[in-house]
Amino acid sequence: MAFEHNMIRHTQGIAVTAPVRWRMFDGIVADYWQAEGEVGGQGYYLSPDPRIVLFLDDIGEDIRMADRPCAMGQSDQPMGRAVYVPANKPLWTRFSATRAIRHLDLHLHEGALSRMLSAACGPAVAAKAIAAPVSVHTIPHIAPLGDLLAAEVSMPAQHPLYAQNLVQAIATAMMVPPEAVARADTTTLSDAQMRRLCRLVDDNLEQRRTNSELAAELGLSQSWFSHMFKATTGQTPLQWQNARRVARAKDMLRGGNESLSELAALLGFADQAHMTRVFRSVSGSTPGAWRRAHAVA
Repeated sequence: MAFEHNMIRHTQGIAVTAPVRWRMFDGIVADYWQAEGEVGGQGYYLSPDPRIVLFLDDIGEDIRMADRPCAMGQSDQPMGRAVYVPANKPLWTRFSATRAIRHLDLHLHEGALSRMLSAACGPAVAAKAIAAPVSVHTIPHIAPLGDLLAAEVSMPAQHPLYAQNLVQAIATAMMVPPEAVARADTTTLSDAQMRRLCRLVDDNLEQRRTNSELAAELGLSQSWFSHMFKATTGQTPLQWQNARRVARAKDMLRGGNESLSELAALLGFADQAHMTRVFRSVSGSTPGAWRRAHAVA
């Protein structure tokens, strides 16, 4: 079933000046609004889903916002040009000057948002980011993305993935903590995490584990796991699993009496030819030649 947002919206003194344009993507509903608010114009907004509000023009301090009605006029804050509002968090706004506005409302399925952010910072950091509101006033890197997305929502011309990737880029730029960005190129798996993977794979070498299974064992997203694994081992998960299979095959070749076809079946290879190809790619020799060279006298 396609994701549909269900936001409560009450406004006064804010007039829509052009038809609202909207598009639905995978876990995303993007609305493009054009409106004008008069002095004292106000709004109340509440959604069960997280969302991003992105103004396409500078709004200065002409719109104020607060998370409770009693704060308006006392401890309210200037609304940022880009605002992230977590699910079920109410928002009150008020115009302090008459102003025309253009903005995108990006309504996000929480699972889809988690996948977007986890690809950049891992699920644990993503979960914290999703729970915390964000208001950004200076958006030099985000504004061009908003313009491109608004154009695509207004007059679709590209594959839906184009718009989805723009949304992911906007969310990542707004919500991924700078410290997560700084360590993104150097993060590796810990020794304890590698031991868990070794146990998982070595206990069932006849079963090749997918990247998603390995990532799930550590509670990581598949893309983040693949990045960290390559940084840790210098190998892809498949190359690493094949190397461990070949290491086990060498132990069995050295001291066992199994035929090569039996050995291939025990270690989960499709057949003897498959085992031979993998064995040669890892060790530079065929299983038969390796057995003869390392036969116990």
